Amino acid sequence: MYEGLKDSYRIVKPGGAFYMFPYLPDGVDPERFLEACIKRELLVVPGGACSDRNTNFRLCYAATDEKLKRAVDMLNQIAKELK
Repeated sequence: MYEGLKDSYRIVKPGGAFYMFPYLPDGVDPERFLEACIKRELLVVPGGACSDRNTNFRLCYAATDEKLKRAVDMLNQIAKELK
């Protein structure tokens, strides 16, 4: 997940957890980002639900490799569309 998303999202590489907390792409409205995820049936947790920051989103990668590859493709597409 990290390798697939690091060019589109600012991410701290996880050290052993099963989730990441990437930043939204610069200038992207959090609500538009979440709407784009929902449209694709991609579940992410808004950063404000688990921290004081609404600039991030929580992404769990406890899924099959196939699902994770699809998620990476969708998230990269969303980042390009919303810029």
